[in-house]
Amino acid sequence: MLDTSNADGILMSDGSTNIVVRDNIISNTGDDAISCVWNDGYPTPINKVLITGNLITGGIGHGINVCHAVNITIEGNSIVGCDAGGISVYRWGTNPVYADNIHIVGNNITDASKNGILIDGCDNSIIESNHIINPELVGIRLGNYNDLRIIGNVIDGAPYGVAIDNQNIFANCNNLAILNNDIRGFSGNAVALAPAGGTVVNQSIV
Repeated sequence: MLDTSNADGILMSDGSTNIVVRDNIISNTGDDAISCVWNDGYPTPINKVLITGNLITGGIGHGINVCHAVNITIEGNSIVGCDAGGISVYRWGTNPVYADNIHIVGNNITDASKNGILIDGCDNSIIESNHIINPELVGIRLGNYNDLRIIGNVIDGAPYGVAIDNQNIFANCNNLAILNNDIRGFSGNAVALAPAGGTVVNQSIV
């Protein structure tokens, strides 16, 4: 059990590979609870990381944060009440490289400040079968991506269910499919894709 650190709870950085982060209890971190960050200028990205079965509560940063990493699976974690959001995959610093082949599957995210899941800098990835309950802003918030699938998620009590960042009018958004999600209890839009567009099929919207 890790409680009340002054920085990240668990950090994987430049060149880390073949790592499993499993069955930890992490609370009240001073930054992200679990973080994979490939820093500018380092030649080798983080590769082949499985993050599974962790319980994350509180904390100033994200529950789980991925920047520029490749082949990452985030599966079966429970995240409650993190100040910067539940799970985030995004670009950081001046590094132009997107994260690639990120699977976010079967996680429970509850009462996240800001967004349940944030994608802003990600290729060839999937968000599937997650339960996102009562995030402050958006259930699944999108910025820059290529080839993204959002399938079979439950989003309950978010002001917006799935949304492109409406402040990011120059977002590079290509090949999006939103399939068979259950979106309920929203106060804004269930699915808001302007300016990018995408394929939206067979949603349950309540």
